[in-house]
Amino acid sequence: MCRNRLSILKSAVELAILYFPLLFLSDLIEEACPFANIYVQSTASALLCFCVLFSNSSKTALKKWSCSIPFTLIFYFVLAATNFDVRLINRLLPGYGHLSAGAGFAFIIEFGLFTIAQGIANLLAIACSNPLNSEKLQKLRFIVQDIILPIICIIIFLIVVYLEFTMPTWKSIYQSTNY
Repeated sequence: MCRNRLSILKSAVELAILYFPLLFLSDLIEEACPFANIYVQSTASALLCFCVLFSNSSKTALKKWSCSIPFTLIFYFVLAATNFDVRLINRLLPGYGHLSAGAGFAFIIEFGLFTIAQGIANLLAIACSNPLNSEKLQKLRFIVQDIILPIICIIIFLIVVYLEFTMPTWKSIYQSTNY
């Protein structure tokens, strides 16, 4: 029973990491990989979320999703309170200053795409969750859920932490601009 709770908790944290930090890092991902536009990123994020939620039962998948909500909110408030998106833009484009109205609107569109894609993937994972009879499929699910996804989440988390420590603070951005 304790192992099941830890699995649900691990999946909830992974789901939260695959949502907001990837959303906040979308500009950096587009700089690194020009072909990875927001549609590709939201689809990839949704696919990863589907892999996290897929379980032996719909009830377990629903528990994972509902447990991820507090972690997602925590990530959002931390990233929003530190103005991570503004600082990242200034890291990519020195001297950019604060986000324009168009950039804020684009962020809302990106947020909508990520939310819709993740919601669809989560609902599909809940609907498709059932015990796997094939040993090969169980082994594949183990490799994806217990090896690949945690590595991806750790990498994303480390990128966010690294950028958080290396980017200038919020006050220095506004002190360096002439507004």
